[in-house]
Amino acid sequence: MLPAAYALSSMARIDAARGDHDDCRSHAAEIDGQLADLGAALVQPYVDIALGLDRLGAGQPVESAARLRRVNARLAGTGLREATVLQYHADLVLSQLESGDKESARRVVRELDDLVSSSPIAWSRAALLVCRALVADAVDAHAACEDAIALYGRIPDPFAQARAQLVYGSLLRRAKRRRAARDQLAASLATFEELRAKPWRDRASQELRAAGVNVARQPAYTAGLAPQETQIALSVAEGRTNREVASALFLSVKTVEYHLGRVYVKLGVRSRVELARLLTS
Repeated sequence: MLPAAYALSSMARIDAARGDHDDCRSHAAEIDGQLADLGAALVQPYVDIALGLDRLGAGQPVESAARLRRVNARLAGTGLREATVLQYHADLVLSQLESGDKESARRVVRELDDLVSSSPIAWSRAALLVCRALVADAVDAHAACEDAIALYGRIPDPFAQARAQLVYGSLLRRAKRRRAARDQLAASLATFEELRAKPWRDRASQELRAAGVNVARQPAYTAGLAPQETQIALSVAEGRTNREVASALFLSVKTVEYHLGRVYVKLGVRSRVELARLLTS
């Protein structure tokens, strides 16, 4: 029964990320009904992590923080605190900050720093960097986000990468670096759209609107593009060179050239001028 329970907990987390609240709770309840005490003890942290993400996406950070704090306390002193295995730290830090409890958020970041700062696992280090960015001052936060996004570029976790880009874009917007903010926010929005992660898509949309982008029209003119292609297309349409796009998005120039070629084919344009005209018309 344990493999089935773990699978259900993964489904609950996907439901949570997509804002399918009823399905998330249904899968969590199904796990509770299947497992004996021993199994429940092993799987319960995963269930609580999914439900914590669900409440965070539903705009209930106090409830989210309370559930995730219980996970953190239950796991303290055990050998099950590797961030790659139990992916809840960024959710906990964010829920605490949105609840107005910045000191508790900083304490979680310090705990995570002790656990994974020297970890060879890129996902763990990227998660730590995002958590640091959430509580750091502006200069350190920007550097942490850039390092996290670069690490996530090596990891097949588009949801985590998009959330890092959302954090960075929000920071850039507040620092009045609107052009750079739009790059990160457009990328996060495109990924959340593709993943059907509605609560996070809505957050990215709100930030893009605050950065001066008419989000309502964006899906129509980027239909058919992958998230990275959308990101590159929007940057090129703003007049950036391939080298400038590569630098802003932490990519190689050859990668930008490759994706730009695919953008031209998909959108039926033949030049940067036509691309800019299409995306700004």
